[in-house]
Amino acid sequence: MQKRAQLLGSAKDRAKTVMTLASPDSKPEDLNRPDELNYQNFSFWYRRKRDRLIERASVARLPLKWGNVHAYCYKSVIDGIEHIAMVKGDIGDGQDILVRVHSECLTGDIFGSARCDCGDQLAMAMEMIEKAGRGVLVYLRGHEGRGIGLGHKLRAYNLQDDGCDTVEANEELGLPVDSQEYGIGAQILRDLGVRSMKLMTNNPAKYSGIKGYGLSIAGRVPLITPITSENHFKVANE
Repeated sequence: MQKRAQLLGSAKDRAKTVMTLASPDSKPEDLNRPDELNYQNFSFWYRRKRDRLIERASVARLPLKWGNVHAYCYKSVIDGIEHIAMVKGDIGDGQDILVRVHSECLTGDIFGSARCDCGDQLAMAMEMIEKAGRGVLVYLRGHEGRGIGLGHKLRAYNLQDDGCDTVEANEELGLPVDSQEYGIGAQILRDLGVRSMKLMTNNPAKYSGIKGYGLSIAGRVPLITPITSENHFKVANE
């Protein structure tokens, strides 16, 4: 009887796990039994690959210092974060579009911090898109400090002042080296009609991350920016 009860309990637990994995409303932390922990990251990753994660909120013409673009606002259905895509020219054929997927960097993009080359890469990408006459820049918010957040990024800067590089500083703080996830960016590109692209990046992880979502990458375009005594830790670990 005891063994039968254990088997029934185990079957019920497995059924509950399957229902949790299948539910569009479940979160990784809902899988909290010891036998479910291995499914946490898988279920989250699988849903990001299969489910629609974004909805187009609005679009408007936007005159920038680099030229005129159309700005598309997309809202994440997971956390409500709003992302923006700058579209230049006619990308209707979807082929070999010049694309930059740029991760938010408040200190570099807005305040021009010399500790990174993010602001320089953003400007260079927009200049290249303007020169080409067409292209897309997707600006992903919530990626501050490779996904660790602003507060942790500033703490990592203190460790870099003591001689750590970017990877070592994150590890010293017990943080992932890179927790950025590009499923949102890939879905935005697909919604805009992009099918193949020339990807502007120096980061191999970004290359493989976007390609893994069914988008074809025809080539990689590096963004070569000046290396300084302040930003060399970050640039060396791209």
